[in-house]
Amino acid sequence: MNLWQRVYFLTCPTCGEQIVLPYRTPEGIYPHPYYWPKGTEQLVFACRDCGRLSEHSRLKVGFRAVQAPALDLPPNALYCVEFVCARENCGLLLSVHTTDDIGKKHDEIWTRVANSVPKPKCAAGHVVQGHANAVEPIEAEEQA
Repeated sequence: MNLWQRVYFLTCPTCGEQIVLPYRTPEGIYPHPYYWPKGTEQLVFACRDCGRLSEHSRLKVGFRAVQAPALDLPPNALYCVEFVCARENCGLLLSVHTTDDIGKKHDEIWTRVANSVPKPKCAAGHVVQGHANAVEPIEAEEQA
């Protein structure tokens, strides 16, 4: 039996990798059925395939039906890597998202994000330096 599921995704503008956005429910609590960072119109993404950093708006979110993945495939996760700008008197927060295997070491994830091209910058234009404050997997919420 073929099982199909609906997915919302962004596409890396450099290599075409499709970034599946986890579901958010219940309807009415979130303005969209997919994950989007709170308080921002842009999602910054570091592509694990090509290493490029890109910004995406909700207008770039695509939708399609896909065959449910095989249960024996390694699970993949969307991670949010948070940096606080270390520049003196700045301290602005920057969140960069990326995908990787579930259970990947956080040091490996933030190092790849910090080394993406172009380098991540806070809203004031300072290149982020040092360690990430947090590396969190974005969990899909149960669909209603």
